[in-house]
Amino acid sequence: MSFEQVRHSMNERIKKYGFTIQYVEAEETSECFAYTIGLTDFGQPEFCVRGMTMEDSGIILNGVATDILHRGDFYAAGHTAAWKGNRILYFARMRGARNYALGVYSRYGSRARVLEIHLMPEGFPAACGGFHPTQN
Repeated sequence: MSFEQVRHSMNERIKKYGFTIQYVEAEETSECFAYTIGLTDFGQPEFCVRGMTMEDSGIILNGVATDILHRGDFYAAGHTAAWKGNRILYFARMRGARNYALGVYSRYGSRARVLEIHLMPEGFPAACGGFHPTQN
């Protein structure tokens, strides 16, 4: 597809769902990354994951974006959330986000904020996690 066709397709998904996901493939999964586009329109940060398959990236990013748009959840740097198998997701400010989330910055410029979601190692202490985004 041409750049304009890709942009049109993304705009249609944002219009329909409130966001879209851009997945960037590489030869090694560890070099792949994905990020949301559209949440900035709702005053929320965009989210990025790295080193995951397209399927896992989609599960995490769709889940977080849907929680924000449909349940009113809020995520910020330092928050944690439970993921499948009781793995912990950790939200952090993303350094170098402009190098990854190009679609976000080309659309929103300096308004954009990006949080990176880290999948913590198995057995990461539950005492450090357990945050539910709707709790104060």
